[in-house]
Amino acid sequence: FAPSKGVLHRKHLGTTSLSSRRAFLAEVSLIVPLFGVPGIAFAKPDADAKLIQAASDDLVSLLKDPAIFEAGMVAIDEDPSAPKLPRQVSRMTFQSAESLSKDLVDSNFYAEEFMEVAIEYAEHAGAARDLYKLARLGRVGENGSEEVAKGYAKRCIEEAQAASALLAIIAASLSK
Repeated sequence: FAPSKGVLHRKHLGTTSLSSRRAFLAEVSLIVPLFGVPGIAFAKPDADAKLIQAASDDLVSLLKDPAIFEAGMVAIDEDPSAPKLPRQVSRMTFQSAESLSKDLVDSNFYAEEFMEVAIEYAEHAGAARDLYKLARLGRVGENGSEEVAKGYAKRCIEEAQAASALLAIIAASLSK
């Protein structure tokens, strides 16, 4: 458990006296055993597994016809009905659902690798999101053009496909 960037870490540990730090740490040491790791204490693995499956289904349906997705990204005027990337699954959701993961020997996926695959998914999904924004901005400015926007859109689709494949394996390991 690494301390978060939250207020408690900076405010209470960085600017107070030694006795205040000891008091704070004494309070935390009493609370953590009661509730477990902060943020995971009230996690619902079944609900999070369903959320992962829904996100996987959304990505698969988005990528059924990449041409429509690409056209929406490179359109001059943003169309509210154009397909958009679904919301990215959070690290906390993966951590909660990890306990339900099963081995998929035929896919060469083992439950011990769950978080590694989730991290790789997050990298691809984040890159897809960034490239989506760049595709939308690809027409703006002096060097902007449809060609620039299409280049970013194609890369966005490639990253989304990689994220979709990883998320599908994760979802399959949770539904077995």
